Formats: sequence, C-alpha cells, structure tokens
Amino acid sequence: MGSVEVRRLMKVYRGVKEAVALSGVDLSVSGGRLFALMGPNGAGKTTLLRIIAGLDKPTSGEVWIEGVLAASPEAGVFLPPAKRGIGIVFQSPGLYPHMTIYDNIALPLRVRHVPKREVDKSVRRIAEELEIDDLLGRYPIQLSSGQQQRVAIARALISNPRILLMDEPFSNLDPKYRSTARELVKDIQRRLRLTVIMASNDPLDIINLADEAAVIIKGRIVQVDKPINLYREPASLDVANLMSELNVIKAEVTSPSLQGTMEVYLGVRPGDLMIINGDPNLSYIKIGLGVVKAVEFQGDHNLVVINVNGYDLRMLTNLNPTVGSRVTVAARREGVMLFNMVDGRLIKVGEDISISVTPP
Repeated sequence: MGSVEVRRLMKVYRGVKEAVALSGVDLSVSGGRLFALMGPNGAGKTTLLRIIAGLDKPTSGEVWIEGVLAASPEAGVFLPPAKRGIGIVFQSPGLYPHMTIYDNIALPLRVRHVPKREVDKSVRRIAEELEIDDLLGRYPIQLSSGQQQRVAIARALISNPRILLMDEPFSNLDPKYRSTARELVKDIQRRLRLTVIMASNDPLDIINLADEAAVIIKGRIVQVDKPINLYREPASLDVANLMSELNVIKAEVTSPSLQGTMEVYLGVRPGDLMIINGDPNLSYIKIGLGVVKAVEFQGDHNLVVINVNGYDLRMLTNLNPTVGSRVTVAARREGVMLFNMVDGRLIKVGEDISISVTPP
C-alpha cells in the first residue's frame, strides 16, 4: 500500500524560452517508507511532487500510484488529485486567515460533502493526535509557526490519505523547533504507516528522517541511497556540497591505485580538519602550513579559518589559536574525498595517498 513510481518523467515549460524542469526521472518508493528528495532550490523537487499529486501534468512519462497508472500523456491518462489518495503539505501552511483552526482542518471533508457529524468526529480525532485540540477555536494569526504547521499537517491527513507529500515543511520554522517538527513527522509516519515523500534542501532533515533519499540536480536524479551513504560516499562534488559544508581545494594526489599523480578536487568537512604539531600519524593526511585568519566562538567548539596556500579552510576545533599565527593543518584520512576535475565524480582510491595543494 502507498507505493509510488515514476518512469521516464519529463516536464518542460514552454514559453518565450523553453525550460526543462525534469528530465528522464525514474523513481520508485515502497509503501510505508519515508522517502526524501534532496536538492538545491530550482532543482525540480516541487515540480516532481506536484506531478505526483496531480496538481501538474507531466510532458511525458508515467506516474504510478499503488500500482495504478495515474498519469501518462502518451496513454491519455490523467487521474484527478482527489482520486489519488494523496495529502500534501506545502512550504507555507496556507491556512485561511478568516477561518478558525477547526474550519481549516475540516475544509477538505466539507468540499466533498461529508456529513457534519463525521466531519466533527474526524477533526477532533486528528486534532487530538497532533495535540492541537485546544487550538480549534482560534485563528491562524493567533498561532506560532510550529502550531500552524501542525494544523497544515492535520488538514492534509483529515481525508485519511495513504501517501503524504511534504514540500520543505520545516523551512519556515525557527531552527530550535525544527527538531521537534521532525520527531512529529516521523511519529505520524510510523503510527499511520504512511508513505511520506518529503522535499528538502536541509541535510539534517534527510539524515534524521528518511529511510532512503534521492538527490535531484537540474531536473535529474543523480544518486539514490540511504542518507548516511549520501553523506559518507556522495557520488559527486555537487552531492557532497549538498549534504554538508565542505572545504574544496585543488590538489595533486599521488597513490598506487592511480598509478601516478592526478589533479583533483579535494573535499574535506570542517570537522575532519585539525591543527597538528610535526608530522601527522597514519590516521591523518597533511594538508599544509597556513595562517590563522579568524577564530569564532561557537559554544562547545571554535570555528577557525586558516589560509593554506590561498584557500580559506574552515575548521571546527576545541583549540583557540592566535589570529596571525602559523599552524600546520591536517585532515582525518577517512574524511578526505577526492573528485574528478572534469565531471566532479567521486574517485575511490586506497588509503596510501599523498597530497600537494595547488594554488587556486
């Protein structure tokens, strides 16, 4: 139940200039899973969700909902949104300001002419499940952003959908409430055994919520995997940059597996850099000598910016070096990622490598 599959999906917006929003997208989401779409703004995440929901039509390709063909221009098939068993939560809660919370939640049932007694029962049930039953008599303006998001989720679930689509549902929330919102979504998904497809450009949403995720860039799916694998073994430099902050430098790498020297992009996260005295041990690779440019206190650690051979490298450390001092920077060997300079793809090499930083 709740499976979603798209095949060879294309979406082209035609106007003065043709714009390709989706190109050859293939995706399969098993029922009862929380699947994430990760990508930068404008990558095609929202377009894909809208086509799955039936709010937009594909230019070509197929959409299958629970084994039923829901959209195919080639076959002349288009199943209306109301018949797809899908609820959707947008980036903005989209609540009607002149209506009470009760009426906002009840709206999807009322437009289907569901009997009043059944509407009331359903609204109070879902409101209690989402712990907003004490807010039913209020108006949206009287609620916090987190409360408004709960109402939007309640409205999406009131019709008992088998599939829930969420388009960057946490982006308008205060950072300190995002963790609570993630826990809420995960709890709802598990209790109701929903299939959830969520779009986000925040890697914390993906890593902490999703069973599986797809990275979409410029309308194409470039990698599908478990979130932790996207983080540890990104298929390309673009994916690595999406999954976390990354220091990127040009370097010449020598390794037996490369059979010589190769110029690459070297990526290393701030938490994988360190200041060393002398030569690094086997667990670290020396990056080079640098000058400390800035030190910023961030609570339990400092953010230190060190210029190494023309590159400003950002490091998270418990040390508090003096601005202007010269230090030796090394990288945790397991945290070093190498990418092809032509196509940006990840290069897998053995641990026996040496690095020479190339000026930018």
